[in-house]
Amino acid sequence: ISAVTNSGFDVTGHSATPYATDYLFIVFLIFLIMIGGIGFPVIMEVKEWLFHRRKKHTIPFRFSLFSKLAISMYLILFVFGTISVFLLERNHLFADMPTSQKLMTSMFYSTTTRNAGLQMHDLSSFQTPTLLLFSMLMFIGCSPSSVGGGIRTTTVAILGLYMLSFIKSEDNVTIFSRRIEDRDIKKAVVVFNLSLAMCFLAVLILSITENQDMIAIIVEVASAFGTT
Repeated sequence: ISAVTNSGFDVTGHSATPYATDYLFIVFLIFLIMIGGIGFPVIMEVKEWLFHRRKKHTIPFRFSLFSKLAISMYLILFVFGTISVFLLERNHLFADMPTSQKLMTSMFYSTTTRNAGLQMHDLSSFQTPTLLLFSMLMFIGCSPSSVGGGIRTTTVAILGLYMLSFIKSEDNVTIFSRRIEDRDIKKAVVVFNLSLAMCFLAVLILSITENQDMIAIIVEVASAFGTT
């Protein structure tokens, strides 16, 4: 329940640490966290697609632009996070682990930092670059209309597509042969800038009032913002 609702309850006293080498348990946690974070509209469309395939309609089923964007961005961030954590910690915190455990642990942290908040290690054990990566993933969060927080994956996707179209000097922002409305682009820009400004202000104030390392403050602010 804690995993699928991305609530991060610590029911063992050590979060997910007792199951660090139980690959089946970790895989289930990752799957449940993804179910909670992918967004309810996406889950409903997947259900409709499964029923559509079952009835063998002649008209092909088409996923909405929202679902395509949400699924694509979720998978991109999952793969990016997994590879990044693996490379950053393979010779540090994960040095004594077998390769399979390094990969599984990297997949777990790539997923849980996006919103679940479960952990298998003390966060202070990670290197500063890894903690900055975690903060970025917490800031981004999950898909819209999900149990997750953050600025949302689709916001980041729209911003990325907008920058790409600007670099290519294109008038329209398109993906999957569909045009993204200017209204949605403006919303994404406003959400990103306001959220970044709010987090920066929080870090600035806490760095003055609290006697803590800057990286600790950044992680705490990102964790609070992303409800992680």
